[in-house]
Amino acid sequence: MRLKKCDEVVRYLRGTDYGGRLKDIPVGQGRTTTVVLSLYDALFSDYGTVMKSLPGRASQLIERLLLRFDAENLKTLLRGIWHGLSPSEVRPLLYRLDGLSQLPVEKLLEAREVNGAVELLTSTAFHTPLKQALGQFNRQKRLFPLEIAADMAAVEHVAAFLREGRGFDGKRARHLLGRWIDGINLCWMVRFRHFYGFSPEEAIHYTVSGGVRLDVPRLGTLARARDLPEFVNALPSPYGEVLRNAADWHQITPLFQWWLVARLHASFLENPFQVGLQISYLLLK
Repeated sequence: MRLKKCDEVVRYLRGTDYGGRLKDIPVGQGRTTTVVLSLYDALFSDYGTVMKSLPGRASQLIERLLLRFDAENLKTLLRGIWHGLSPSEVRPLLYRLDGLSQLPVEKLLEAREVNGAVELLTSTAFHTPLKQALGQFNRQKRLFPLEIAADMAAVEHVAAFLREGRGFDGKRARHLLGRWIDGINLCWMVRFRHFYGFSPEEAIHYTVSGGVRLDVPRLGTLARARDLPEFVNALPSPYGEVLRNAADWHQITPLFQWWLVARLHASFLENPFQVGLQISYLLLK
């Protein structure tokens, strides 16, 4: 927290396990975007290693967790198309997933209109959700329907895999990722209802299945809460206790995230022979 400049952060991190990823950044020329993408390179390298070390179904679950980075890249690519940016302007903004990505990145970089870009996604998990959102996009003339469809597709793909529940010991994975999905729904609910001014019905529409404590009826109650105390009182345990001290809506996300981080750390004290350990490691990193 005492470091004030990007180059100071780079110098510090060069003395850690991340040093190898930052060695090619010239001294005095470190930019935030360059450093952040280099750190994500380390994360994606770990994803690749973990996927190779796990048996089939467990490896496939880790692969699906990666989709949220594909979703971020897809949103960046769509924004580039929407604003008429060149491939050279968009490429430096993308996560460098390389062979871990489902997306036809090079074709998307060359696309000149959004509807055509969606048709390039036919072999990915994003095609159907984005195709269904094209009507709203064309009517509203804004990217939000496509962006939220990409985010929801990434999370739903994980949830669908967990519901199948066959081929590996997924109990711990379902427990961890169910909490993660609950957190996504909570944070989206707050953002859409109380920052963007969506109606309760709209906010409920932009939630995903797969949580362990927040089902559709409970999410409906939360969407209709008139103020923060009513919202917190409607939360089941342990979330009500976790968020009880929130002074305003902005504190919901960081308080939940701190609590989730503690749960992920706890995985390292449990049985090491279960996929929850790898999930916790990757989500923490």
